[in-house]
Amino acid sequence: MSTTIENALSIFSDVYKEAYGVRPRGVDLSALSLSEIESEIEHLSEVAHARVEVEREAEAVAVAQFEAHVADVIATGAGCREAALRWIHEAEETEGDWERLAWALGLPFGYFTVAS
Repeated sequence: MSTTIENALSIFSDVYKEAYGVRPRGVDLSALSLSEIESEIEHLSEVAHARVEVEREAEAVAVAQFEAHVADVIATGAGCREAALRWIHEAEETEGDWERLAWALGLPFGYFTVAS
């Protein structure tokens, strides 16, 4: 059975990963009280929330830039969205892999299943 502090440390690890993308390594919380750990968790929650907002904004910019690029490719000779996407795949060397293309261009995960 876990203690309250062990549960808090587990939550700390989870929220740390949300905030920084990795589990904490070399972080010694053994000297902290439960309330101090909870305070750290609250701070990490704020960091994680800010990170999500930054990522959302970056994805919105990437979507706008990508859609403008598609329009440019259509205008310069592709003729239609389908052809433009083929050309973009070729240029990005993503071999028709939609998720790889989304990742390469900073688009949201699943963008092409929604947008296509």
